[in-house]
Amino acid sequence: MRFAVIADIHGNYAALQAVLDDACAVGVEGYLFVGDYITDMPYAKEIVHTLQGLKNAVFVSGNREWYMDSLNPSRRHWEQFAGLFLTRDMLEEEGLSWVRSLPKSVLLNTPDGQKRILMEHVCEELYGAEEHGKKKLASGALDESFRYRDATRQEVCAFAKEGFEANTRLPELARRAAVDVVIHGHSHLQYALTIGDVLYLNPGSCGLPLDHQLGAPYTLLCYENGRFSTEERRVVYNLEETLRYCESTPFYQEAKGWCQLNFWQLRTARDHSRVFFQFLQEQQEIDRPQIDQEHNLALHRALARTKEYYKELDSSQTK
Repeated sequence: MRFAVIADIHGNYAALQAVLDDACAVGVEGYLFVGDYITDMPYAKEIVHTLQGLKNAVFVSGNREWYMDSLNPSRRHWEQFAGLFLTRDMLEEEGLSWVRSLPKSVLLNTPDGQKRILMEHVCEELYGAEEHGKKKLASGALDESFRYRDATRQEVCAFAKEGFEANTRLPELARRAAVDVVIHGHSHLQYALTIGDVLYLNPGSCGLPLDHQLGAPYTLLCYENGRFSTEERRVVYNLEETLRYCESTPFYQEAKGWCQLNFWQLRTARDHSRVFFQFLQEQQEIDRPQIDQEHNLALHRALARTKEYYKELDSSQTK
């Protein structure tokens, strides 16, 4: 049995289509999706329609899906959150109903009944409690480890393995779940690691990769003769054409600052959001915004400070 494991599409329909085409070309027999399908780009309806039409597909929800029922109406016109509201509007009740129906966790048995697979977008034992936007195994931490050059795929795996081996809660996950494979997403890093007797698989972010490698990643998970094997794949698509189209939409106009941050991250495959949110918090404390326009101005000031930060970082590298 050969599965395409896909996560963190984040509204990037072009990336999803490229991955599905590649998966079909290599003869996958099923799909395992682990959350964060929508938001950040104006393709929520197309993505949900495409996912609903796939045969032999299993889905769990991610935090982007959870947000649909926790939006604060007072932030409707803040550029940081406007994309979430627009996504909810695009989905309409039919799409929202499907999103809400997705479980947060799924346990699967292999066809022969010998092995078990756990699917969760966020495995708490892996990521631990979030503190000031920082997560274990996070893409922002990878950036801090490789400030002046991009990490290779081997180095990303080594970074993830170090995080796993330092995680004292990991054995508890294996005992609690009693599974052979844990499939998860959320960190936007692609890796497949065997720790103890358990395979931990993150296919990376199909639509917003932050592991220093361009293209749309996903992972093939194969099961044959009682054994699992993996193949990490990354598919090229026309990113600039995708972004140009997005820039022409009302979605971009209403969520411009947030889109600009994500487009920057897409072009670099790096996580600028951690630094951005630190500056945004500082800017809000300085500006003390009250109305929508003031909140949006604080966001753009924080984004400008973030770009200046990285410009200075690049300059220090060349000295």
